[in-house]
Amino acid sequence: MPDHIKERKVNGQCVAWVENPINPSENFADRWQAEDYPDRETNFRDWLKQVGVELEEALKGGGIHRVLDLLGESLGRKVVEASAKSLGYDVQRASSSGKLAVTSSTATLITGTAPMLNTTPVRGHTFYGDSKRNK
Repeated sequence: MPDHIKERKVNGQCVAWVENPINPSENFADRWQAEDYPDRETNFRDWLKQVGVELEEALKGGGIHRVLDLLGESLGRKVVEASAKSLGYDVQRASSSGKLAVTSSTATLITGTAPMLNTTPVRGHTFYGDSKRNK
C-alpha cells in the first residue's frame, strides 16, 4: 500500500495522491489536504505502518488465535474473523473434494486441481476417524 501513495502537483502545490485505478484523475487521498483535519495523512501513514508490523508478526505464525488478535486490532475484529471463517470453509471444501495438499518444504496448505510437485495430498477425514458414527 505505501507504494500507491505518490506525490503530484495540484494547483502549484505538491500533494499526496492515491490514484483510483478506475478513474486516474480521482485522488483517494483528497481529504488529506482538508484544513479542518490536518492530521489525516499522518494518522493514515501511522496506521499503515502498524498494519505492516502486525502482518509481519502474523506471518511468523503462532496459531489462528494469535493472527486474529494481531490483525483484529488494526483491521477490525469482525472483518478478520469473517475472513478466517471464509478461509476455513474454503479449506474444508477443498479437503472434501480432494483438492487440498501440503507442501513438502514448508508444510503450507495449498488448494488446486492439478497435482503439484513436492506436495502431498491431504486425505479426506472426519473428526471420527474411520468410524461411521453420526451418519
